[in-house]
Amino acid sequence: ETSWTYEAGLKTSWFRNRVVANAAVFRINWNDLQMDVPLASFPGVFYIDNAGRARSAGAELELMVRPTPRLDLFGGIGLLASEFRSGSASGGVDIGGNDLPFAPRTSWHAGVGYSHPLSGSINVSARLEAIGTGRYYYDAVNGAEQAGYTLANARVGVSFGDWRLEGWINNLFDQDYVPIALPYPLAQSGYIGENGAPRTIGASV
Repeated sequence: ETSWTYEAGLKTSWFRNRVVANAAVFRINWNDLQMDVPLASFPGVFYIDNAGRARSAGAELELMVRPTPRLDLFGGIGLLASEFRSGSASGGVDIGGNDLPFAPRTSWHAGVGYSHPLSGSINVSARLEAIGTGRYYYDAVNGAEQAGYTLANARVGVSFGDWRLEGWINNLFDQDYVPIALPYPLAQSGYIGENGAPRTIGASV
């Protein structure tokens, strides 16, 4: 497998670092792209094969705004176009024109963070963020897909001296999603997958 990668970007800060904006564009050209291919006669068994040629191009934009020294607003978006080129095949199946697996066309994140000193070395903080992932396919034949989904995470904490106590909730709204799935002909859907983590609550010191 060989690839040529091209990338250009710009990092900027404005108004004494109260606004930070970063942007990037990229393009990747693959030859003899290596892929995991299911072995039809042995369910759940895969081998590595050269699928052919592929191309991926996209852009990313990130923005952080700090209206006050204690408040951060941040977000970003990513756009991606990826496909196998003509003549590519996986397990004898023509995949030319298909999307690359696990390559969502859109992704984004947004959130807010706040910190506030109470007294002396004691400081409290809170953070809320949302992470969005667009639709993507699980394999090169584009036989099954994960619909777009959004995860929300929250955390609050207090720090004092060299110590920090923090409580957090990941997947705040208990979103159902299957980030990984593999072809498995013995399953009713033809695929077997692993669910994403449900709402998870914890604390750390």
